[in-house]
Parts: sequence; C-alpha cells; structure tokens
Amino acid sequence: MLRKSLLLILSVLSLGACTAQDGKPLPKSSEPQFATAKPILADTESFENLLQTPGVQLIDVRTPSEYSSGYISNAKLVNIANYDEFKATVAKLDKAKPVMVYCAAGGRSNQAAAYLSDQGFGEVYDLKGGINAWKSNGKNLALDN
Repeated sequence: MLRKSLLLILSVLSLGACTAQDGKPLPKSSEPQFATAKPILADTESFENLLQTPGVQLIDVRTPSEYSSGYISNAKLVNIANYDEFKATVAKLDKAKPVMVYCAAGGRSNQAAAYLSDQGFGEVYDLKGGINAWKSNGKNLALDN
C-alpha cells in the first residue's frame, strides 16, 4: 500500500513538472529558441554606409601580413586562420551591436560571418568581394607606419 501511494504521489508530481504555470504542457525543449539571423552580403557602397552606424564592430579576418598591407580604417584584426584565437576574440564582441567582417576576396569572411550568426549575433554584414572589391571601387585603406 505504501509503495502504491508513493508511486501515485510521484506520478502526480511528474505531471505537474511537465506543465507550465498556466496549465499548458511545456515544449519538448525548455531551452530558449533563438532565431539566427543570416549574414547580409553587402556591396562596397552599402558596407561603407553601414560603417557610419554607431557602435559598429568592424573585423578584418585576414592574416597579419595581409592586414599590414592595408585595411579599412578602424578594423580590428581577428585572424580566422588562428581559429582558437578567432573564437576567443569574437566571444568578447557585443552581440547586440552590428558586426561587419571582411577578408581579401570573401571566402574567409563568409565563414566568419556564418560563425558569428550561429553564435547569436543579430546583425552580421559581410563585404562582398572583400578588400579586393573595396580597393577596386576606389575606397581608401589605412596603413600602419
């Protein structure tokens, strides 16, 4: 009899755990579901205009030697070839602010933009054609002296 009573109590408690406070069943996964925004491929004009957005985070995912040959002003070097360092660095970025990313021609920045989107960044912009397109459209580059 005691065993049946304990089973009945456990059954009632487990049923209560499967419903929300309003009495409706909880979804199968109680973890929050976030919609992942896809990166936006931006041409050079759009990219240049977006750079004026307050709080924008601009990252260059090329190698240090590529970066030293010229970069978009205010870009932070975050070399995607060093993947562990790349992940650690972008984890410190603000997910609530737009992130703009570029590389030489668009391949690496495409990978970086996809990773950022998967990590929950809401606004991710990828420069179409990379810095090569930027230069061919007559846009200025910054150089370290």
